Amino acid sequence: MFRSKAARLFIDRGTVRCPARAADVEVDVCLTCQWLVEIDEDGPTPFVRCQPVSVLPSGATKRGRQES
Repeated sequence: MFRSKAARLFIDRGTVRCPARAADVEVDVCLTCQWLVEIDEDGPTPFVRCQPVSVLPSGATKRGRQES
């Protein structure tokens, strides 16, 4: 019913912009990433959806991901 708030990162020629690494990476790298939410390589606009951990002001970490 509700989708994750993680942004869609569009796949371009087998690479995607990784928000955690601040660099373009091969989509295969996403398969082992702990922040991966979804990969759709078969749709009209292939994309990766991920939710990197954010750091709270207190220093604790928060996943920021909402379960559907």
